[in-house]
Amino acid sequence: MNFGTWNVRTLLDNTDSERPERRTALIARELGRFKIDIAALQETRRAGEGQLKEEEGGYTFFWKGLPEEERRIHRVGFAIRNDLVKHLTEAPTGINERLSTLRINLAKNQQATIICTYAPTLDTDEDIKEIFYCQLDTILSEIPKEDKIILLGDFNARVGRDSDLWPGIIGKDGVGNSNSNGILLLTKCGEHNLVITNTLFRQKNKLKTSWKHPRSKHWHLLDYVITRARDRRDVLLTRAMTGTDDCWTDHRLIRSTMAIKIVPKRRLQGRKTRRKMNTQALQEPSKRALLQTTLKDHLPTEHPENVEEHWNKLKTSIITACEESIGYLTKKHQDWFDDNDKEIQQLIDNKRKAFQTWQRDTNCAAKKKIYASA
Repeated sequence: MNFGTWNVRTLLDNTDSERPERRTALIARELGRFKIDIAALQETRRAGEGQLKEEEGGYTFFWKGLPEEERRIHRVGFAIRNDLVKHLTEAPTGINERLSTLRINLAKNQQATIICTYAPTLDTDEDIKEIFYCQLDTILSEIPKEDKIILLGDFNARVGRDSDLWPGIIGKDGVGNSNSNGILLLTKCGEHNLVITNTLFRQKNKLKTSWKHPRSKHWHLLDYVITRARDRRDVLLTRAMTGTDDCWTDHRLIRSTMAIKIVPKRRLQGRKTRRKMNTQALQEPSKRALLQTTLKDHLPTEHPENVEEHWNKLKTSIITACEESIGYLTKKHQDWFDDNDKEIQQLIDNKRKAFQTWQRDTNCAAKKKIYASA
């Protein structure tokens, strides 16, 4: 399975733009492009608690935030592939605007608890940081010991690469130096015997880092995939997806491929859903006339003495006549975004090309303007 963590900056639509876009659909396209099964999302900025299904995009979004009337800066949520949602035994649980959890059933009678986090930034008041890590500690402590832990999120922390000082918590392939937020995260990982998988794999720095500082232009690693140390062999690779830094956010998607599998939910044997006739077609005079004519042709001319047999013949005649004249009601998902798929994809491609052109010459104001207006 592929797990992801991504600070998307917002799931709200841009009402000031004339471009026909829906943020959740754009994010769903990127997640699908990188074959993400379950993604933890930060800074969703959506109000309250809810969910939204992108039919064509292939993902269902779940979020937890503050009420509509309050200022919304943070918010977290999940994006789960539609074909996996039906196998979940419980929906994601929103703890608060910075923490959300999801428990899934795995093969071999195992379970995993997935945690989506958005930690306070470096300049946040220390009391707020302490509250956040206390809440995270409570969640981690309440997870059954036999459960796997998949901790995903933007921790706004740099953990560095000093594996000698933090053995078993980070590997030898970290990035840069640690800061005070990084020490908080490393300490919490040590308390719960967790390992930061981003630091376990030897790869180019651009495949490790997830956020570029707006002033220094240096890339840093702030977004992490963390598991129990005993389960580190489940993790096949954790890396940054460099193609996602142009999707209207300054963070790259972090993808972690793990050798685990969700168990399909048992389907209860229930009654078959009865199909409905297209009775709306009878508003047309020609259809009504056709139904009357077809009924006359199919109605039985002989009437059996047995009431049950008589009724079955009559019912069969009516159903056959309706099938031939008006047919069954077909369910169609009406979605403006999906109906204009080609046009929307062209807009996304143009935006991506404009971004790549600007990145090759970031000092060019004209190229930046073209990217902003694309």
